[in-house]
Amino acid sequence: MSDRPSDHELIELALIAPYFDATYYLARNPDVETAGMDAALHYLRYGWREGRNPSPRFDAELYLRLSPDVAAADVNPLVHYATVGRQEGRPLRRRWHSYRQTLEAASPPHERAAAMAEEVRRHPDMDEGELIAALRAESAAALVVATSHDDYAENIGGVQKLIGEEQAAFESHGWSYLHLCPVRHRVTLAPPSSADAFVFRARLSGRALGTVDARAVTGALARFAADGCTVDFVVHHLMGHAPEVLTQLFTAVPDATPTFWLHDSFGICPNFNLTRNDVSYCGAPPSDSMACRLCVYGRARIEHLRRVDAFLLATRPRLLAPSESALARWLDKRPLPHAGTRVVELARLCQAPEPFTPSTAQPLKVAHLGARIASKGWNQFDELARRLMADARYEFYQLGYFDGSEPHPAIHHVSVSAGMAAPDRMVTTMAELGIDVVVSWSQAPETFCFTVHEALAAGAFVVAKYDAGNIWPAVQRNAPGQGFACTDWSDLLELFASGSLLALAAAPRRRGILLDGENTAHDLIPRRMRAGKARLASASAVTAEDAHA
Repeated sequence: MSDRPSDHELIELALIAPYFDATYYLARNPDVETAGMDAALHYLRYGWREGRNPSPRFDAELYLRLSPDVAAADVNPLVHYATVGRQEGRPLRRRWHSYRQTLEAASPPHERAAAMAEEVRRHPDMDEGELIAALRAESAAALVVATSHDDYAENIGGVQKLIGEEQAAFESHGWSYLHLCPVRHRVTLAPPSSADAFVFRARLSGRALGTVDARAVTGALARFAADGCTVDFVVHHLMGHAPEVLTQLFTAVPDATPTFWLHDSFGICPNFNLTRNDVSYCGAPPSDSMACRLCVYGRARIEHLRRVDAFLLATRPRLLAPSESALARWLDKRPLPHAGTRVVELARLCQAPEPFTPSTAQPLKVAHLGARIASKGWNQFDELARRLMADARYEFYQLGYFDGSEPHPAIHHVSVSAGMAAPDRMVTTMAELGIDVVVSWSQAPETFCFTVHEALAAGAFVVAKYDAGNIWPAVQRNAPGQGFACTDWSDLLELFASGSLLALAAAPRRRGILLDGENTAHDLIPRRMRAGKARLASASAVTAEDAHA
């Protein structure tokens, strides 16, 4: 076919010109640019049939779904919109489209687990003897064995950050730190397994050791404890683990009381966010309730709780929570025997003594911090940005991980990776961009929210959902006057649409420095020292009694 458009094509090219983005089309379709073909002509002839989108504002597949008559007529969707659809008021997207996408994509956790690729190595890198040799080479009198869902040195997140800080804290007191995570990544508990069939990835004092099966770990720890060394256990997450295997592991060391962290609600439901069908907070109703039966996680929850209960009853752990609200929710929903509780603040904000006066220049820069995750409020932020995309008072940003989906027509994406090597990158990026406002709209109560602390450290004004766990209390505690709480979506939309936010964000604010908070070491080491002093005092009393006798 000729590269020159026909007379009919020239007419259609003129019609779609206002809605076609050649720069976007070529960037998303490098094969077209390589072929040297005109972008709009390629779309007109081939692209629409191949499911390619003409611009970030026009989702052709969605337009055809919303207009089945157009799909049945087998016509170019953009040509239809330009000639007929726009005048008829045909929608380019559904209201709350991203919310609906989340709901439509919700699936039972066992289905997602089955779809994940096998990653278990049949022959672990280490055996029991090699592991005990590595532990003894550390020459430490005490060892902490920590478990979580992934390798904290290779992945990014709040739990991973805490584990890195925890490792350093224990090592500063002369303790060794052995971290174990499953070789196979799962979003559920692992199936019940024998100890020699379950394989961990092991990292000792930050150094990757390789893989080792649970039977070898159990034997090595039992021998290490028999040498007179103290062994303590910390559970940061059960995801991907077989609780029965961890029970065997922990009970192999006499008198060991593990520490169990309440980082999220995985101990309450296989959906650690407690969002029904991934879209709205459920409040953790009884597992046999109708509310659970309506959720994709309900089928798995009864068995999930049975296995978690068996682990908790066998180990009777000490509970550490990152906030009062997280601890209160756990004690309300899971009133199981435990060895004590403590709230541990994971980060501290040190604010500058002098405030600064924000610029009143518009547009106001408004950001969502983190990935495009429904439970973190992405659906609401997406809807807010789309409704206000023509409002010159605001400019919207996402700072964090980008999942590679279509570029957002109303939100600028800025890639930010704040791992262990650059823990302050989110704060510095916000300051460089001049972010004025951060919207923190988590759908489920947060146990702790690092991004809110980062927003305040960068001097941003925080708009929060009032009942989202620790978020609003953190704003009030750290920076009163530097945030505003909305009760629901209508309040949030009104805050922006009315312009009330402009005045609130123009008030003086403070920047600050985000400092490390406490971790397991701050709880466990003092308890071990007190126990040691008590034993010495008891032994001294017995010796004195014997001498007197």
